[in-house]
Parts: sequence; structure tokens; C-alpha cells
Amino acid sequence: MEIKAKDYCIRYEVDSATIVFQGILMLGGSKEYEGVLHLLRAVADNTEQLTLDLRELKMLNSSGINTLTRFIIETRDKKTPRLCMLGYEDVTWHEMLFNNLQRLMPNLEGQLVPAVSS
Repeated sequence: MEIKAKDYCIRYEVDSATIVFQGILMLGGSKEYEGVLHLLRAVADNTEQLTLDLRELKMLNSSGINTLTRFIIETRDKKTPRLCMLGYEDVTWHEMLFNNLQRLMPNLEGQLVPAVSS
């Protein structure tokens, strides 16, 4: 499964049960994020563990943050999937997003690592 546009790509990697977000994701409101939410739900319904990899996502607007928050709220009371988020500890919005999502879903696992400088 993949959603691809000029500025971003969201793809599901089956082997690692990971949804990889790349680029700049700045869609115009919740209606435009329905496809993303559909992909998240579809994958979550068919796996026991799911990783959301945001390391290659440069920007995410408030509607995107709301979409991820909505997904976390829908998922938190289910026994599966177990969720993990990957991000960079020195990208402020990654850390803030993880902390806020973990408040909503205390068992959300996270791996925030230092960004590798090029």
C-alpha cells in the first residue's frame, strides 16, 4: 500500500510492519487526510505490531497531527496492534508529537534517536 504525491510518500512495508512517512505532508484539512487515515486503519486491522516511521517526514501540519491523534485514540483500547513511533530526538515536533501521543496511549512505544548529520 502506498500514497504518493509530488511532495510526500506514505508507504507500508509489509516485511517490517512499518508505515514510512516521507517528505512534506501539508494537506488541506481532515477530508484530505482521509486516505492517510484509511491506510493506517487498514494496516492496523491486519497486524499485531505496527511502526510509524516519521524520520523522513520533514513537515506535518496540524491536520496531519490531528489525523495521527485520531488514529491513536481509535487504536489505544484495542489489544492489537502494538504501536511504535520512530523519530528524531533533535526534531522538536517529533519529540512533542511522541510525548502528546504517549499521553493518549501510554503503551505507545517510541524510539527517538539523534539525527544523522550529512
